[in-house]
Amino acid sequence: MLSSTHVRPSVNRTAVVRVHVDKGSKISALSPESAAWCSTMLGNLNNPHVLGLNAQEVFFLDDRVVLVEGQEDVVYYGKILKELGLELNAEFYGWGVGGAGNMSGVARLLHDLGFKRVVGILDANEQHRLSNLNRDFPSFRFDAIPANDVRSKPPTPTKPEVDGLLDKDNAQIRPEHTEQTRALFQKIGAYLSAQ
Repeated sequence: MLSSTHVRPSVNRTAVVRVHVDKGSKISALSPESAAWCSTMLGNLNNPHVLGLNAQEVFFLDDRVVLVEGQEDVVYYGKILKELGLELNAEFYGWGVGGAGNMSGVARLLHDLGFKRVVGILDANEQHRLSNLNRDFPSFRFDAIPANDVRSKPPTPTKPEVDGLLDKDNAQIRPEHTEQTRALFQKIGAYLSAQ
């Protein structure tokens, strides 16, 4: 498990391992790169949940993990799947990865620990990250939704309005995104269900 006290947080890479079945029992450990990333994230006061208790549940999963940008994504993708009448044979990673910029770090962590079936879902305005993610983690799958956010958001004095995947009330998928979103989750479901 990852932990932090009042002293500078750190990760002892020899202590973070995962035992899993892959043609027999296998033990996978963090790379120095992942250990350094975890140490940095343990000190991130803005996103303590990225490696928090819910995220640590991933160590006890067999495989099939869905990475999303943030907390709202975890909540609303569940609603969207229900609206589309779809189920994923997978678990969401904690309360999200703490932003698109952390997707690679969490993917590296899961890769180091021997996960084989991992999907990452980004917002459309972050799809520029897809080619690097798919190149760096070819056994995983990364894709983007057809909108700049899962939720629709009114403008604020510092931010323009966002037309999200969901309508203005964040109650239903916008009709113009229904088929693309259904296709995206069907593709993800097929990938996660494959042996």
